[in-house]
Amino acid sequence: MKLHRYILVVLDVFLVVLSFYLAHLLRFEWVIPPENLANLVTLIPVIAGISAVTFVIVDLYNRLWEYASIQELVDIVKAVSISIGALVISVYFLNLVKLPRSTYIIAWLLGIFFIGSSRLWWRMVREYLMSRTSQSRVCVVGVSEVGVLAARLAKNEVVGFVDDDLRSQKTSIMGIPVLGTTSEIKRLINAYNIDEVVVAKAMKGQELRSLIQTCKEAKVVVKLIKEGNGGMEPKLRPVDLEDLLGRPSVTLDIESIAGYLTDRTVMVTGAGGSIGSELCRQIGRYKPRKLIALDNSENSLFELELGLRNLLPDLSLEAVLLDVKDYDRLYDCLQTHRPEVVFHAAAYKHVPMMERFPAQAWSNNVIGTRNLIDCAQKSGVKTFILISTDKAVDPANAMGASKRLCELLVMQANSVGPGTYSAVRFGNVLGSRGSVIPIFQKQIDSGGPVTVTDPDMTRYFMTIPEAVQLVIQAGAMAKGGEIFVLDMGDPVNILELAEDLVRLSGLTPGKDIEIKITGSRPGEKIAEELFNKDEELDNTGHGRIFIARNANFSRFEMERICKEFFSDCMDNPAAELKSMGIW
Repeated sequence: MKLHRYILVVLDVFLVVLSFYLAHLLRFEWVIPPENLANLVTLIPVIAGISAVTFVIVDLYNRLWEYASIQELVDIVKAVSISIGALVISVYFLNLVKLPRSTYIIAWLLGIFFIGSSRLWWRMVREYLMSRTSQSRVCVVGVSEVGVLAARLAKNEVVGFVDDDLRSQKTSIMGIPVLGTTSEIKRLINAYNIDEVVVAKAMKGQELRSLIQTCKEAKVVVKLIKEGNGGMEPKLRPVDLEDLLGRPSVTLDIESIAGYLTDRTVMVTGAGGSIGSELCRQIGRYKPRKLIALDNSENSLFELELGLRNLLPDLSLEAVLLDVKDYDRLYDCLQTHRPEVVFHAAAYKHVPMMERFPAQAWSNNVIGTRNLIDCAQKSGVKTFILISTDKAVDPANAMGASKRLCELLVMQANSVGPGTYSAVRFGNVLGSRGSVIPIFQKQIDSGGPVTVTDPDMTRYFMTIPEAVQLVIQAGAMAKGGEIFVLDMGDPVNILELAEDLVRLSGLTPGKDIEIKITGSRPGEKIAEELFNKDEELDNTGHGRIFIARNANFSRFEMERICKEFFSDCMDNPAAELKSMGIW
């Protein structure tokens, strides 16, 4: 134990001994007979020893008493009760000196009171000292259980609540008044000298963005509640970009997902990437028989394996360093492990880079996908899910065209069977390596400028866990030949995104950090689409997952395109794909 915990043990033991002494004073009306006092003094080592051991065993010291609540009081009652009970048993069964029976009951009550009061006293002193050292005044947005929790977690003075429910106006919670609605926040900040706003309710991205802007102009800090995991206390945290997007939570059909992942051998290609690694983490929680994590990057695979073994120690994991372009080794791998489910996330994704090296886009994305499909068909794979991209819709660049051809390969593979072959198409994910957000953050950290290619450019965004949850759910729905399209919400203006990131860093766009317009790069679109004019969008029964059905490509058309590409087009794939109408 740490030093402060030893001090607490000594304090608690002293309070128990004091309780017995006061119990004798009360029992004998403030004059303890010498014989009884001698008996008490004789038993003090026994009382101290039993109390110390009991309190440690009951784990009275492995907690943060500044957040003490009813549960901590229950634990104190339990500890004192066990301690007194053990003392009574020891005295009577070991023939030790006897104490009056009433003193045990009085000491039990006093012990609970003294130890409980010591914890409450510490909490009150701590809050008092913090209020003296910090003059921040806090306003909590949201009158609810979460709002009450936020008020308790706030380390400074909570001057009031704000809520849009008219029924809560002119009321108070814990003695703290409801000051008004969120539309009045600017006035309330000035009227009550508020320094910090804690958001304790769900807010849409635009609502939160507006609140942050108002608070930013008034030089007021905005925080949210971070839920505790694994028994950890909830905490207040700064607002991040995911909060501004306001993405809704994902509803999953756990039973259908478990039906095709639990006790199955599952392979993930590109396992070291942003999507692939999250796929591995989420699939691992469904307890597959074995998870095969395949990647061609040594460092990424090493970090993934290390992380998975720490996160999921019971997972049967096989990390495979392999390139999907290496057909022979890929075939041997699938023949050896015989996966029943394959998630194909291995791909080159950076548009400007692939414009400079289009042959690598064809080689890695297209040839790699063809290799994997062929090996999967020969190895008895039952479910094959391709991770696609919105850049495959009416592609304007080599990367998008290569992924569009990958979608056609998957549909063509499903048409000849056996197995279920489908694709899942979605837009950008927040925080993936090399994507716009980490680039912006590095530019902000270095003092700017933040470079935006076009002020009108928009992109679809979702979080990595959200995308992967929906990919896994789509896999459970797959019957074969579908291109699933995920609901990405509204497109996000990249210039506004850059400005939001600057503000989240506590800076002002255009003043502290310059935002520079550089012009579009080769292959970039101003706006991406999730399906093209030749596709019909069908519902799946899940509100966040749709199916894009292509009306213009029959099975024979897909087979013709794939055959022509691989037999005639590899010398000049770009020109041939354009002539086929794919690019």
